[in-house]
Amino acid sequence: MVSDMKEIRKLVAALCCAILLLPCIAGTAFAAGSPELTVESAGGRRGDTVTVTVSLREAGEIAGGNFTIQYDATRLTLVSAEAGEAVSGSMATVNPNYGADKVRLTFAGTSSLTGGGVLLAMTFRIREDAAQGEAAVEVAESRFYDVNGRPVSATTEAGCVTVEAVQIAISSEECLPGQAVSLAVELSGSLRPAGGEFEIHYNPR
Repeated sequence: MVSDMKEIRKLVAALCCAILLLPCIAGTAFAAGSPELTVESAGGRRGDTVTVTVSLREAGEIAGGNFTIQYDATRLTLVSAEAGEAVSGSMATVNPNYGADKVRLTFAGTSSLTGGGVLLAMTFRIREDAAQGEAAVEVAESRFYDVNGRPVSATTEAGCVTVEAVQIAISSEECLPGQAVSLAVELSGSLRPAGGEFEIHYNPR
C-alpha cells in the first residue's frame, strides 16, 4: 500500500511538471523565425558581370523600412540596382548613388511582407584590376517597421563576390654552376583553363 502511494505521488509530480513545461515546448515548436536580411553571394572572373540579390527571410510583421548596402569598390563597379519582387506592391525607391560604394533601398507598404523574398537586385562588373579573393557586399545599416510604424528588429547576413582567377607559380631550386636544374610551372585557382599562353623570363646566367 505504501509502495502504491509512492508511485502515485511520483506520477502526479511528473504530470505537474509536464503541464508546466507544455507552454515552453509549444512556444518552441510553433514560434516563427526572426526576420533576416541576407546578401546572397556570387562569383566570376575579372571583367564579368554578376548579380547579387538582397533577400528578406521570415519577414514577419515588416511592412516598410530602409537599408544600405556597402560593397568593395576597389574590386566591383555598380552597373545597376533595382527593387525586387518582394516590394513590387509597395512604394519603393532605390538610390544607387547613396555613396561612392553604397546603395540604399527605401520602401513602404500597407501590409506586411509575410512571405519575404528579394528586396533588391544589384548588378556589378568585376574590375579588370580586381585582386583575387572575396569582395565584400554587406549591410551597412537597416531599419524596419510594421504597418503601425513600430520598429521591427532583424538580423543581417553579409555576402561577397568571389573574384576567380588562375595563379601561376614557378618552383625554386638551388644548384651549382654548370649543373642542370628542372623547375616546375604550376597553375592553381578556382578556374580550369582549357588553353592560353604565358612567357617565362629567366636570367641568362
